Amino acid sequence: MNTNLQNVFQKAKYEPKEDLSGYIWLELVKRSENRARTRLWVLSSFSLGSLAGSIFEFRALSQDFLHSGFYRYFSLVFSNGSTVLKYWKEFSLTLTDSIPVMSLILSLALVFVFFISLRYAVLQFNKSRLSLSF
Repeated sequence: MNTNLQNVFQKAKYEPKEDLSGYIWLELVKRSENRARTRLWVLSSFSLGSLAGSIFEFRALSQDFLHSGFYRYFSLVFSNGSTVLKYWKEFSLTLTDSIPVMSLILSLALVFVFFISLRYAVLQFNKSRLSLSF
């Protein structure tokens, strides 16, 4: 049985095509370019989406600041500074209590995602440009 198997393999003698390594290399380059292009599009869409979301979130953040009364409390610094200095502990607690924290966190998170995705999109763009130049 073993000798029959050896005879079959010896008779087959697989000979690859002469340009097989070139075809394999071209296929690897195509896949690399497709992967780079896909990453670039995904990162660009993340950055555009987070930019659009941050625009709407900043509008909501400004409305939350208006409804919380933060501006009214903060304006006391300029209109009645001596009283603010006298009761600075209570004033600082009132200011921190009137900050819309969740809206502020969401706005900063969207800005963070925008800058990170923009950074990686630019790096991917430069990387894909370098790979296309070869």
